[in-house]
Amino acid sequence: MREEAINWWEQALKDLEIAKKNLDIESFYVSAFLSQQATEKH
Repeated sequence: MREEAINWWEQALKDLEIAKKNLDIESFYVSAFLSQQATEKH
């Protein structure tokens, strides 16, 4: 896998992790945005 693809994948996982944390604190708008970003990178 190309390094660029690996970087995108790693960032998608980080976006999803932060989205889950925002969901826990009921910051739904941020969680939805980061989830969408993770999906696009995946």
